[in-house]
Amino acid sequence: MNKRRVVIIGILISLSGPIINLKGLLNPCCEHDRHRSFMFTRPIVQNIALIQALWHSYIYEKQGPARASLQVIGVAQESIPARATNSYFLFNCKEEVLIAGDAALTIQDRDARAEWFNLPSTFSGTFAVRPQQRQWGVLLEYNQDIGNLIKLDVLKGYWIDVTVPFLGVRNSVHPTQRIMTPVVTPIAPGAPVDLLTAFDQPDWCYGKFVNSRSKAGIAEIIIRFGKAYMSEHNNQVAYYSGVRVPTSTQQRAEFVFDPVVGNNEHIGFITGVNFQVVTNRNDYEYATCVFLNIENSFFMSNIQRRTLDLLYNPDVDPQNGIPVNTIPARGLSQSPWSRYLLLNKNDGGPLQNIPAVNVLTREVHVHPYGMVDAAFGIRFLYHGWELELGYNIWAHPAEHLELAHCFPAVYGIAGTKDPNNPTFPTTASKSTIDNLAVNDVNFNGDPIFVPIGAHDLDLRSGAAKDTLTHKLYGTVNYGWGGHTFDGFLGIGGWWEMPQCNTALQLYGLWLKIGGSF
Repeated sequence: MNKRRVVIIGILISLSGPIINLKGLLNPCCEHDRHRSFMFTRPIVQNIALIQALWHSYIYEKQGPARASLQVIGVAQESIPARATNSYFLFNCKEEVLIAGDAALTIQDRDARAEWFNLPSTFSGTFAVRPQQRQWGVLLEYNQDIGNLIKLDVLKGYWIDVTVPFLGVRNSVHPTQRIMTPVVTPIAPGAPVDLLTAFDQPDWCYGKFVNSRSKAGIAEIIIRFGKAYMSEHNNQVAYYSGVRVPTSTQQRAEFVFDPVVGNNEHIGFITGVNFQVVTNRNDYEYATCVFLNIENSFFMSNIQRRTLDLLYNPDVDPQNGIPVNTIPARGLSQSPWSRYLLLNKNDGGPLQNIPAVNVLTREVHVHPYGMVDAAFGIRFLYHGWELELGYNIWAHPAEHLELAHCFPAVYGIAGTKDPNNPTFPTTASKSTIDNLAVNDVNFNGDPIFVPIGAHDLDLRSGAAKDTLTHKLYGTVNYGWGGHTFDGFLGIGGWWEMPQCNTALQLYGLWLKIGGSF
C-alpha cells in the first residue's frame, strides 16, 4: 500500500467516528435547547496541541540506543466568566430567574413558583449561577519503537505509546441570590429560609446547586499503537490507533455541574493522523513547516444517573382515565425546570409533596459518540528552537440518552387538597414551574390521578449539548542533542472560546520537559 493511500485512509477513519450536528452547533442557544442539567467539559488531556508540541520530532526521529522517548507535562487551565455560560443551567437563556410565591407582589413577572421550593407564598427573590472550572495536572507519556525490541523488518517504524494523566478538577457553580421579600417564618421546621438553602435541601437527593466541588486522580490510561510512514527532513506522516481506559469515577447526579476527571468513565477508541510538510527548499539552516493533527475518540456507552425534565405534561383521557400523549403548549419543551416540581404518589395520601428531582433522576444509557480534536498551523525551526502558532478545534455531538429501566407511572404533579375527598392524592398535571394549575378531574368533575409516563420525560434535558470550541495557541520549545540522549523543554499557552453557550471559555498554560534515549 503506497503512502498516499495510507494518508487518505487515515484521514477518513479519523473523521468518520463522530457525526457532528452542525445545525445544532451553529444555532444560538435561544433557538433550541433552553435548559440542561448536565454539561460535559473538555478534559485537559484531550489537547492534541499540548501533547504534540515538539514531541512529534522526538517520537518519529529517535536517536538514542533504546529508541524510546519520554515527556512530562505540567498543565493548568481555568474558565473565563461568560454571560452565555451563566444561562446554561437555568432556562430560556436567562442569566437569573425570579422565584416568587402566589402571594408575592412580583407574581406576574416570576419565572418559578416559590412554593415548589418549600418557600412561603409571600417570598420573592432572584437566583443566578456563574459556572466556572479549574483543571490542573501532570501528564506522563512514554513512546517506544517496537522494532527496537522485536527485530522484524515488518515492525520497522511502528511504536507503542502510553499516557498516564494525573488530573484535578474543581467545578464552581457560584449560586447567588437577591432577596426582595425575605422569609419571616419557614413553612415548617427545617424548611428553606432563602434560595441558597432551597437549592441544597436535605430532602433533595439530586439536582442540588452548591458552591464548588473538587475531584482528583488518574483520569485514564491511554494506549496508542502507530507507525511513522514518513519522517525525514522535517516532513512527517504518521497514523495511530488506540484505546482510552477510564480509571476515574463518573459524575454524581446529586450535584449540578459535578466535576469529572477524564471522560466520565467511558471507554474510548482512538484513531489519529499527524502531518508536517516543509515549505522552504533549504531546511538545513532553518525550516518553515505547516502541520495538521487530527485525533478522533469514539466512546462506548455506559450507565449513569441523569436528572430529567418533562417534555410533555402528563395527561389522561377524562372518560376512561387512560394516559395519552399530549402536544406541548409552548415551544419544544413544555416545562423547563419541571425537575423541581412537587409530586404525589397514587397510593399515598394527599399533599405528599415528593421532590420531583428525586423521581426524575433516572439511570440512563449515555451514548457520547465521538469527540474530534484537530489542530493545524505553522512551525518555525531554527538551531534547536521551535516556535509553533496554531488553531485548534474540539467538537462532539449531543449525547443520546435511553432509559436503563422502566419508568414507574405512579407519580403525578401535586395538586391542592380536595375538601370533598381529603384522602385523595390529587394531581394538577397542567402545572409548570411558574404556575400551579387546577386539580385534574374527569368529565363528571370527579378528581382523577394523572400519572407521569415515560413518554413525558425529556431525555435531552439531561444530556450534554453538542459542542464546538475554537482555540488559538502558541508554544516555544528548545531541543538539544547528545551522544545517547536528546532533550527538550517547552512552554505554551492558549485561549479557547465555545460556539454559543455549549461549553466554557478557557485559558491555559503548559510546561513540558522530555527527550529521547
